[in-house]
Amino acid sequence: MDKGARIAGLATFVVGLVLMALVFMSASRLLNAKDVPPVGLTTITGELYVLLTRILSLFVMGFIASAVAGRGVQMYQAARGKPPVERREEA
Repeated sequence: MDKGARIAGLATFVVGLVLMALVFMSASRLLNAKDVPPVGLTTITGELYVLLTRILSLFVMGFIASAVAGRGVQMYQAARGKPPVERREEA
């Protein structure tokens, strides 16, 4: 078992968790903020545009954070020498 690789995997996992916490804090802040809609759009479409861009950005940030955390878990398991879990497709 390589101790350095285990520490790197654990550190990557922790970074992913921190990123995920930042996404949740950002979601709370962004979805509760009152902004002026973009110029030239009606009030309803402007608010819808702002909401959809916020949701899309939060989705992307959450996806990246979960990918980083997952990669950290994979690195940690690889350092411990455990084989990856095989998934069976059900017909």
